[in-house]
Amino acid sequence: MTTSTTRDKNTRLSPALRLGAVAVWLLLWQLASMAVGLPLLLPSPLAVLLRLGQLCTGADFWLTVASSLLRILLGFLLGVLFGTALAGLCWRFRLIDALARPLLGVLKSTPVASFIILALVWVKTTWLATVISFIMVLPLIYANVREGIDSADRQLLEMAQVFRLSRRKTFRYCYLPAILPFFLSAISSALGFAWKSGIAAEVLGALLPDFTAEELGQCIADAYGEQWSDERITPLKPLGDDYVLELFNGPTSAFKDVALQILPRFMAHTTPADGDTDEKIMILTATSGDTGKAALAGFADAPGTAITVFYPEGKVSQVQELQMTTQAGSNVQVAAVEGNFDDAQSAVKRIFGDRALAERLAGNSHVVLSSANSINVGRLVPQVVYYFSAYAQLLADQVINVGDEVEFVVPTGNFGDILAGYYAKLLGLPVKHLVVASDKNNVLFDFLTTGTYNRQRPFFQTISPSMDILISSNLERMLYYLSEGDTRLISMLMNDLNKWGTYEIPEELLAKIRQIFGTGWADEDQVRESIKHCWDENHYVIDPHTACGYYLLEQMPRDPLTPRVLLSTASPYKFPRVVNEALGFDATGTDFECMDVLAHETGTTAPAALRGLETADVRFKDVVAIDGMEDYVEKAAQAL
Repeated sequence: MTTSTTRDKNTRLSPALRLGAVAVWLLLWQLASMAVGLPLLLPSPLAVLLRLGQLCTGADFWLTVASSLLRILLGFLLGVLFGTALAGLCWRFRLIDALARPLLGVLKSTPVASFIILALVWVKTTWLATVISFIMVLPLIYANVREGIDSADRQLLEMAQVFRLSRRKTFRYCYLPAILPFFLSAISSALGFAWKSGIAAEVLGALLPDFTAEELGQCIADAYGEQWSDERITPLKPLGDDYVLELFNGPTSAFKDVALQILPRFMAHTTPADGDTDEKIMILTATSGDTGKAALAGFADAPGTAITVFYPEGKVSQVQELQMTTQAGSNVQVAAVEGNFDDAQSAVKRIFGDRALAERLAGNSHVVLSSANSINVGRLVPQVVYYFSAYAQLLADQVINVGDEVEFVVPTGNFGDILAGYYAKLLGLPVKHLVVASDKNNVLFDFLTTGTYNRQRPFFQTISPSMDILISSNLERMLYYLSEGDTRLISMLMNDLNKWGTYEIPEELLAKIRQIFGTGWADEDQVRESIKHCWDENHYVIDPHTACGYYLLEQMPRDPLTPRVLLSTASPYKFPRVVNEALGFDATGTDFECMDVLAHETGTTAPAALRGLETADVRFKDVVAIDGMEDYVEKAAQAL
């Protein structure tokens, strides 16, 4: 018995040992799933097996699997063919070799996810798996075949030359024996790469099945173009020892622009499910100040859409009101309501739930209702992106390494902007904490510290009006995820909220929430002091909403190893009087005169769209009662 044979027998695992190893890993998987306690993030092996069994019973499952396998196999075969051919050409011609080496080096070193993201823009999702498999296989086959060629026995090649063997025989007897082991090894590895990369492409390509690559690219180009004052869209800037993410460089100077510039374009590319070519989507939105204008700007004259916006009378800034009431567009309607934002939002939700109204709108006006508030998940999805953008900018500036955790401080009233951050965390972004910054209407602070949500409390009209909210619509979504999809519990909580104005969550659920979410709030004086402190310390002007977050930054204990990012949600020029008062500047004139003072004193520039409101014509002066909103919507639909 040879030494190599003995070694093979010693290293070969028995079937029992192999099964035992599998069992150990399955047990560890089960324990990890139980420890995490979030099936959405880490389901148990039994749950996965049961779901697989359910899928296997359907004919569509096997058809889909076969289709995916064929696309991946095609990419693999093309990669083998072209990789082998390229190796031969590079060996034969030095110029081709010199040109190919850098490109193949880039292909080998670039993560497959990067190729998939790029390919989504240029390649139809049908062919995505084929293209990605091809890209992954080609350099591997090339490298191995080329190494096999270079390893051919030189003495044999010299003998072949002496005896004048033909090229075919030289290849067969000299090169092929040398190439074959390398080629077979490459085939084995390439199959694994093709399978893994192809499946990744199939999954990611399925995320946006309703849009072609051309449509998606056009939507992105139109949404994030010249209407933004900074080509980075959401630039990250130093703020003392921390960082501020500017979200207000869009056309309406508020963070809502990030989503509401692209959402109308997505909707314009959708096709009515029932084939009604006359169908229009009416966006129905209640706003506490910023959403209304951002939605109006996005949907104004957008094909196949209309928009109706309600805002609380006397409870938004002068600039915010003028932004809405002067909006151009043949498909827009704006009205003030007699009440606060919560009243208007609750009425909008009732309208969405009114089936009789929906039938009348569809039958008489060919209109279906949708929303631009964060209650529409399509509003939240684009907002997830700027959390990843902030992380990427920290990486580019070498502040962090890949995998390092980051904290985000987010001014929020409706819990939408910070929910987007939670979605980013669920998608894998290393988020250590998400900190909720509230104003005097601190219902979220009380909930996150006590576990009791109580909207039965005084409503304060503050200098941060977009956060003057007592019913945070998106909190329900967060509770759903952290309760592991316990729909019965969520239904009970929401029923209690509707019936009694309050609910209380279980202690164990509150403990899970506290692991992710922090909280704090600032009163009016603290907001003003924070605006001034930020200017004095950093020479950076912030609006009252961002100031709530800045106050928390200054109060929170600092971990020197964890960068902190403050989301700046609106331009200070939307609230020039409040900012001037806080900074000690003249605030006696109109809001537009206050803009000029602020620009002069700080050396900054007021956004042209805001400064131009002074001479804009007011189009909408309607004021409706809360119980008259339904009639207003129906009349607006009839007028389309």
